[in-house]
Amino acid sequence: MATKHTLRQFTDKEFSNTRLDWKKKAGEAEFASEYGVVFDWADTHREYDDAASVGNSLAYGIFSARATKACAIVDVVSHKKGRNSTTKLLKIYITPEYWDIDKHQDKVRDIFISAIIGTVELSKQVSARTVKLYGRSTQLLSLLHSLHVYMHDNKAELPGVTVAMKGRWLEIATTK
Repeated sequence: MATKHTLRQFTDKEFSNTRLDWKKKAGEAEFASEYGVVFDWADTHREYDDAASVGNSLAYGIFSARATKACAIVDVVSHKKGRNSTTKLLKIYITPEYWDIDKHQDKVRDIFISAIIGTVELSKQVSARTVKLYGRSTQLLSLLHSLHVYMHDNKAELPGVTVAMKGRWLEIATTK
């Protein structure tokens, strides 16, 4: 499934550009109330070194091609427990540019799908056998339910993969 965005680690410059861009788009007061805590958290959760990142929540950006600022910030955590390693997508914070979700529905859906695909790719890097995606918002939960149905209906194309909805979590596990 091709998307227009990718999940990747922030550079210091990209993080600074993103903060300035979102502050400009939201306005000073709205930025402070909606995103101030998010950026404070994200700034202290960008230590991507393998040893430091295990078990810690990390901030990644969702970027369009050649962009130097993110259109979303994603909270991902990986747990290494031997053969039962897990990667979890916990939160997605969308740029204030897309606050009107009805107007930007296709872009927001692409960002969510990019976050999911990026989390699955991260899980491969840490040899995680399970990926858990949390439907924190109504939109993300709806997307996860659709993804669950799609993957369940096409399980012949996904040998060695099991998929289940567990409350607000979509769990994707490999049996190999």
